[in-house]
Amino acid sequence: MALCTGAAAFAENQILQREIAGRYPGALWIPELVERLIRHGVAMVTGDVALHRVNTGELSPSEVWVIQEDHSVEANELLRLGAKGKVLLCCESPLFAADFYRNLSHVSRKFEHSVVFRGALKDAFPLIAAQALYFPSFDTTRPCLSLSWDARKYLVMVAGNKYWKIRRSPIRQLAAKIREIVTRSPQRFSGAYASTQLHDQRLAAVSHFGRGGKLDLYGGGWGSLKNLPLRWQNELSATVSSLNPAPCADKLATIAGYKFALCFENIEFPGYVTEKMIDCLVAGVVPIYWGAPDVQDFVTKDCFIDARKFQSLTDLESYLDKVSEVEWQKIVNRGSSFLTEAMGQRYSYRGFAKRVEEMLIS
Repeated sequence: MALCTGAAAFAENQILQREIAGRYPGALWIPELVERLIRHGVAMVTGDVALHRVNTGELSPSEVWVIQEDHSVEANELLRLGAKGKVLLCCESPLFAADFYRNLSHVSRKFEHSVVFRGALKDAFPLIAAQALYFPSFDTTRPCLSLSWDARKYLVMVAGNKYWKIRRSPIRQLAAKIREIVTRSPQRFSGAYASTQLHDQRLAAVSHFGRGGKLDLYGGGWGSLKNLPLRWQNELSATVSSLNPAPCADKLATIAGYKFALCFENIEFPGYVTEKMIDCLVAGVVPIYWGAPDVQDFVTKDCFIDARKFQSLTDLESYLDKVSEVEWQKIVNRGSSFLTEAMGQRYSYRGFAKRVEEMLIS
């Protein structure tokens, strides 16, 4: 089994190890799948290792099954040589994986199964079936953390300083495009989804709650705001400086110290519910969510606060200020219960690996 991800950091079988996979959000399902496949007598390697063994004659292409995650040059070559496409999947946002979503209708025809966010299912034409992706987010063996209402601070956000658009001059944009073609690198950013990006809403929340002294902000890249549009640089400069955001070494332990967490995805896209929501449920903090327009089809509605229901951030703040300990505890309890249910288990590393296993061994 060749796992082809296209990520250099995952090469040489590194991502198959739990210690390394644990450093990357959503990756711990991979070593879980490795263990499951061993029980079936199937060995798993990364795409670069499989391709090397094929090129050296150690393996015949017909002996290789391919799992492709996102864009992968190794997967393309293995399939060209005669390997079998088994599962195509993508856990990345369409905002940052432009080539994958643009070519999905073509690439998916090479695979038996596709696992993608619901909004992309209409473009997937696998040989057997396409299924909605539930972002692998939590370890069922890690105990849930719990602090009392009184011991918790008010509001937290864990998010790096990112913005959907690469801010380059036209000349630099052209140079980057030429470089992508020459190096065969995938196009990562897509303007096609600009109207549904949520980076502006996320930044507005940082400005509103940070200015009022009610937000603790964690994440990398906040030391410089030059990647942001000028209006956000001007509006956020003083606020971000006062918040003094730092990287988050242990996200679950950090957010467990708060009553509420702002969970704004980078895009509004059907089915695009990521670890941002699930991490909160695991840590026992109430998520304030803005992302997938159909989120209630993927996470029970009484597990979170839907930010879209409020006319303004001021209205949202007023609501949060009135939430009682009893109301808050009810939401937290429902979130913990959800994780044990069939739908919640789909977000676990074990649950995700089991789904992939069933597609491979049928």
